[in-house]
Amino acid sequence: MIGPVLPGETPEPTPTVAAGTYPAWHPERAYLKDDRVLWDGYAYLALWWTQGDPPDAQSTASEPSPWRMLRPAEVTAGAGPSTDEP
Repeated sequence: MIGPVLPGETPEPTPTVAAGTYPAWHPERAYLKDDRVLWDGYAYLALWWTQGDPPDAQSTASEPSPWRMLRPAEVTAGAGPSTDEP
């Protein structure tokens, strides 16, 4: 949470995701917008085409990350079969 935290407020939980929920991220694989991957137990969504950029890479104003961590409701809604082939 950013800013003052009021009594009773809690941060949104960051969901860990079971192996096999999404394919594991591979540096040699190209990902398209809306592809989902599993990285270090967390699910990420590709915001545009990317290859070789790890999901947890730092994002800056001049070089934004091509990945966004999924929210809990998105993880449940988008889970499907996994293929770990690069």
